[in-house]
Amino acid sequence: MNTAHGAPSALPAWLYWQEATPIDHAEAPTRAAFVERWGAPGLPVKLGGLTDSWPARQRWSMAFFEREHGACEVTVEARTAAGGTRKIRLDDYLATLEAPSEGETWYLKDWVFREQAPALLSVMPTPIDW
Repeated sequence: MNTAHGAPSALPAWLYWQEATPIDHAEAPTRAAFVERWGAPGLPVKLGGLTDSWPARQRWSMAFFEREHGACEVTVEARTAAGGTRKIRLDDYLATLEAPSEGETWYLKDWVFREQAPALLSVMPTPIDW
């Protein structure tokens, strides 16, 4: 038994993490503030405002990724107690988001898009202090 959350030990901790851990919200923190408050202690935080000026905010959509990068092979992870990963095309993964199957939820995992779709980097500049 996972005593911290009352969950069977066979279930992954991330299934209970959001219920057990309060999550701060920070609007465009500096890198130093992020590292001190959340990064170094390993605490979760929802970040806002960091991408407001990115051209990607206007260009990217589900249709864009299906059209431009749908053939990329990605790894998805099952969001179930059984877990598990599989490789599928990005457009197939996006289709599962638009029309999910009952009982089957997948999470896009570790997509290194800079290798498969490096042009995406040109519309998402990293802030200078990050």
